[in-house]
Amino acid sequence: MKKIIILLSILFLLVGCSGNKAVESLSVDELYDLADEALDAGKYEEAFGYFMQCVEAGDKDAYYFVGLMYYYGEGVENDDAKALEYFEKGGEAGDGDAAEMAGWCYEQGIGTAINDEKALECYQKGAALGHSGCLMRVGWFYDKGIVVEQDEAKAVEYYRQSAEAGEAWSQRILGLYYLDGTLLEQDYEKAFEWFTKAIENGDTWSCYYMAYMYNEGLYVEASNEKTKEYLEKAVETGDPDIIEAIKADIEDGYLTEDVIPDNLKTAG
Repeated sequence: MKKIIILLSILFLLVGCSGNKAVESLSVDELYDLADEALDAGKYEEAFGYFMQCVEAGDKDAYYFVGLMYYYGEGVENDDAKALEYFEKGGEAGDGDAAEMAGWCYEQGIGTAINDEKALECYQKGAALGHSGCLMRVGWFYDKGIVVEQDEAKAVEYYRQSAEAGEAWSQRILGLYYLDGTLLEQDYEKAFEWFTKAIENGDTWSCYYMAYMYNEGLYVEASNEKTKEYLEKAVETGDPDIIEAIKADIEDGYLTEDVIPDNLKTAG
């Protein structure tokens, strides 16, 4: 009986060693798959372990995910300084998502003191990679003159690059610039095109501005039906700022009874 127990113990040890070797021999892609499975199952500590293995394997994208887990305190105790450390490493390795988060940490003072110069450096690294979010943030710095001389023309150029790379916020901003003709020559067709792209990418305020274009008949034929449709889409998001803006338009008499969204009564 003792021999059987010893043999079983050895067998379990061998199986355990074999399992460890199997995990160690997995490719980065396979480790990511295991991390995703663990995340889906709510096994955050396990997912963190797999992402750390990816980091140890030299994968540049894994820095971002490890940083996020420190940032949100999932699978590991929240540590903003550690999160920033991994975001910076990822940005330096050429990951735009990590560069954006590092910049955000410096801009907001997360895990470090607020440092706009460092924030801009991080954003510029990501912008050089064509990262839409980083391009947008660099544009914002030029737009507001944050640690650089204010330059609206440069801001617009960065916003345009960001919009072309798929950033919904930048697409909406370009739509607004074309709509009101402030920083760009007024062009209702281009405004419509950028609002359409922003809506496709989930930007809710663009629904509000699209409703305005249909209400006024700018580039498109005026339509109460379409105005109401886009206002209802805007209300559906539950964004309190949008809902308040629509309510203000109603109180001011700008929006007629025909276009007031039916779902406004149940929102906000």
